[in-house]
Amino acid sequence: MSKRPLSEQFRDQLNSLGQSLAEHSRSLGEHFMRREQALTLQQQELAEEARLLLPTGAASTAVDVDHLLGFPTGDFSTQTVKKLKAICKENKIRGYSRLRKHELIVCLEAKGVTPPPRNVAEFSRAELEQIAEAFFTLIRQHQAAP
Repeated sequence: MSKRPLSEQFRDQLNSLGQSLAEHSRSLGEHFMRREQALTLQQQELAEEARLLLPTGAASTAVDVDHLLGFPTGDFSTQTVKKLKAICKENKIRGYSRLRKHELIVCLEAKGVTPPPRNVAEFSRAELEQIAEAFFTLIRQHQAAP
């Protein structure tokens, strides 16, 4: 029984590993393509349903609801320094560790980072009442539409 050199054994194992990784990568690529197609189809279906459900004059109300819900973005000033630093780290910003809160906010805004959406707990009672009223208005408009 002849022994093969260690370098040949490593080469065979690396080739086998490379083939396995290539197959896995192709499989993942196909999975993500299918997922993207499914999500695109779902988004189109939702857009069509929204078009059918919302009366023609309700578009401006829908935009108001988006604004009331804070969809444009949250606010960096409501975040803690720890959370701001985590956002800097997520966005691969360098040199943030010694910055103060205001400096962190300026740095994030300068880099074009958008603040995370507002937490529901941050809404005031008046804002929540406005949101509820906007939804009731949408429902009434939808029920009144022919």
